[in-house]
Amino acid sequence: MGSISVCWLKVIRTELAANADAGASDSRGSARRLTLTACYAVLVFRQRVLQNLSMEQQEERQSIKDEMIMVIEEARMVLPGVQALFGFQLIAVFSDAFDALSPLVRRLHLLSMALVALTIIFIMAPAAFHRIAKRGSVSRRLIDTTSNFLTASMAMLMLALSVEFGLVSGVVLHDALEAFALGSALFVGLLVCWVILPLRFRRQR
Repeated sequence: MGSISVCWLKVIRTELAANADAGASDSRGSARRLTLTACYAVLVFRQRVLQNLSMEQQEERQSIKDEMIMVIEEARMVLPGVQALFGFQLIAVFSDAFDALSPLVRRLHLLSMALVALTIIFIMAPAAFHRIAKRGSVSRRLIDTTSNFLTASMAMLMLALSVEFGLVSGVVLHDALEAFALGSALFVGLLVCWVILPLRFRRQR
């Protein structure tokens, strides 16, 4: 269909040039030029629409690979930091000062460790899906599953950081109310940067 449109465009351009060279000034010649011009404009518009659709389809095919690469890079960027945080949490448990903390603080630290462990599980889950279920191929379903796991890991990490920051603030300030306020403030900041602003940006698109 695209080649047919190109042929008709060439024919109409030739006819318009012939009419212009002839310099016809009667009403029939003017009507003919007007008709040819209108047909030319319609065909040009149709050709551009087809080209845009073709480009969008090509970008969609390319974006699947690009999006998967981006998701993998995001997981690679986040995972080392989360693993380091989990390691420091484990070291803190075996220190002498940890036994001096109150049972509530120790339980909250255990909760934070569990949240970080869930974060690691969610980040590494897409690799298992790709290796076992989708080896050698990339699909929209795999990308959506990976994105859902990464979103869940961000939620777990957001809670873990807030709890851990509140615990450290309580140890430093010796004030439970201020520690709770600081932990809540960090949670709100992470919620705004990681959830609210991205959702708002997506609605604006």
